[in-house]
Amino acid sequence: MNAKLLPLVFVLSQLFGCVAPSDETPKTTQSTPQAQQKLLVASMDLWKRSNVEHYQFKWIVYCDCLDEEAVIVTVDYGKVSGAFYTPSGRAYDKSLAWLPTVETLFGNVQAVIEEDPVSMSVIYNKDFGYPEVLSFDLSEGTDDEGSIQIHDFKLN
Repeated sequence: MNAKLLPLVFVLSQLFGCVAPSDETPKTTQSTPQAQQKLLVASMDLWKRSNVEHYQFKWIVYCDCLDEEAVIVTVDYGKVSGAFYTPSGRAYDKSLAWLPTVETLFGNVQAVIEEDPVSMSVIYNKDFGYPEVLSFDLSEGTDDEGSIQIHDFKLN
């Protein structure tokens, strides 16, 4: 497995916990790595042009592991400045360094593209370009699939 993906897979499975997939999980479409790369570059450009410095979003990880709440992540000047679990409101009890920024999410998308996964789909926000959904399966027959989602994005 690509060394860049190890932190992503580790984070998905160990640090954040996850919530079980549900019927509310958005459906995504598949495309080639080349098409994914073009979408990524265009989306990163839109994000940079938006010049967003202060924002907040709900980070949700879907997998078949133990349930854990979603995390509300606050970002200021490209660094995570705070986080709490939702809906409980309890303080985030792990290192903020492991939480993503939009730039981190773009890096995760790039790492998955470079891994040449069995399947991959990404939905980007039409207004700001950030990844709203990243779903992937790295290889057949191995439990290395994941899906992360960004909800309730807002400018601070």
